[in-house]
Amino acid sequence: MRSPSADRLIFARWLFLALVLIGQLIGLTMRFDTAGLARTGGIIARWLSHAEYAPEIGLAFAAGLLVIGAQRFRQIAELLMEESAAYRRWWIFFAGQPLAFGGLYFVTARLFEAPQGTTTVPVLLLAVWLALIAATLGLWFAAVAPIGIWLKLIRREWPALVAGAAVGVAAWGAGRLTQKLWRPLSDGTFYIVFRLLRLMFPASELVADPEIQKLGVGQFVVIIAPDCSGYEGIGLITVFLAAFLWIFRRSLRFPQALLLWPVGIVAIWLANALRITTLIVVGSRWSPEVAVGGFHSQAGWLAFIALSLALVIAALRMPFFSRLESSAHAGRDNPAPAYLVPFLVMIATSMITGALQAGGFDRLYAFKVLATGAALCWYTRTYRRLDWSWSWWAVGAGLGVYVFWIALGFYPPGQSHSSNLPERLAELSGGSAAMWLFFRVVGSSVTVPVAEELAFRGYVMRRIGSAEFDQQPYQRCSWLAVAVSSALFGFMHDRWLAGALAGLVYALAARRRGKLADAVIAHALTNALIAATVLLGRQWWLWS
Repeated sequence: MRSPSADRLIFARWLFLALVLIGQLIGLTMRFDTAGLARTGGIIARWLSHAEYAPEIGLAFAAGLLVIGAQRFRQIAELLMEESAAYRRWWIFFAGQPLAFGGLYFVTARLFEAPQGTTTVPVLLLAVWLALIAATLGLWFAAVAPIGIWLKLIRREWPALVAGAAVGVAAWGAGRLTQKLWRPLSDGTFYIVFRLLRLMFPASELVADPEIQKLGVGQFVVIIAPDCSGYEGIGLITVFLAAFLWIFRRSLRFPQALLLWPVGIVAIWLANALRITTLIVVGSRWSPEVAVGGFHSQAGWLAFIALSLALVIAALRMPFFSRLESSAHAGRDNPAPAYLVPFLVMIATSMITGALQAGGFDRLYAFKVLATGAALCWYTRTYRRLDWSWSWWAVGAGLGVYVFWIALGFYPPGQSHSSNLPERLAELSGGSAAMWLFFRVVGSSVTVPVAEELAFRGYVMRRIGSAEFDQQPYQRCSWLAVAVSSALFGFMHDRWLAGALAGLVYALAARRRGKLADAVIAHALTNALIAATVLLGRQWWLWS
């Protein structure tokens, strides 16, 4: 039987290898593009010009595999962990992997940055390039786990791999196709928005030019760009509903449930038209700064989240769609809301106040703190049953996260740390500025850590391992659960890598003693120290 320390070492190795591969991929995609191939001719050059889509297809494949094989990931992870426990030669393959990547980098430069006058792509150079790609990836997989176990998994899981590839590539292809439909979608959006504006404003105030998709009222005019035509929302709702239908396939009635797709697509498209109409009304009659600032970026996500939740609730509550029997007592003893509702309230109020902000300054931050605090108070009885004992180890974890959070903030050297927060605060009265700072500190140090730890460590990390998550001990959470919850936590932050590492430390804190309190204490201390640095050291960029 493996010891916990051995599991931690294996997980640390996997995390390190994952970061290496991500860094290499980012380095390639940022350094090279297919522009140089435009100067060359031939079938090979045309084929290589599509290489820029490879990362997109790879991510789509991974997403499709997640949807198809989510139920078996824990078994696969346990098998890999078991085989890796006695794996001692991984460092040999890892030592060769950077060398293969270096060769790939060099050959990619020769291939994608051909000198002027080059008319063809050498077949031998292409063969070397493909071989180096295979070597780079093969050596990386060999460093993660023995090659034999990968071959065994391929033989055993090939149906899931094929299905995942089909779903992922189909989703990617649908996204590319949807982008080509932006013009007809944009024409329809333009027509609906124009008709809605005609109901509210006289024709003499309207500005409308369908040729360039320009529309507005008075001096406030917008152009319906491709990404405002609605295709992004259609893509999002399509993927969301695909995942929902698969995960809840045993609870839904088919083929009736498939009707959720056309309903969702039409609804999100109409919601986008309503968003643009509201944006024009806000910009022409209230504040152009608010309209093109927070509202423009947040209203679409608010509509998507609201519509997604409405579709899920309708699908699970309506007998036409759902197989579940209705019950007056359904959900009364469900522990999930106590862990998720405060976080969802915090996100919803953040989007609402963010949509009303001007110049990147959230004047209504206090409402987020009060709303989240009210949600936490609503479930006080549930939280009282948790063990809130003190731990100095948690204090050390919080201090450690603070140190590397600040350190990573100053990397790379020389980057700008400007912030307009002091200027925005100066526009408020003395009392209003003091109250804003008070709620900012309380939110950072109290409501945000509690709500986020309840959601990510209290629910997500344990739910990955068991449907009865509240019965799952933190010590028995798998390393896959730790990694996934930490990655999701990282994506909630602008600095995703620092956020993911912080989430990892908080997860380990909860796992060490089996108490959520340790993660909350560590998180709260980190944020409190950051707040002190902002106020005492005038490092306002830490709050931007």
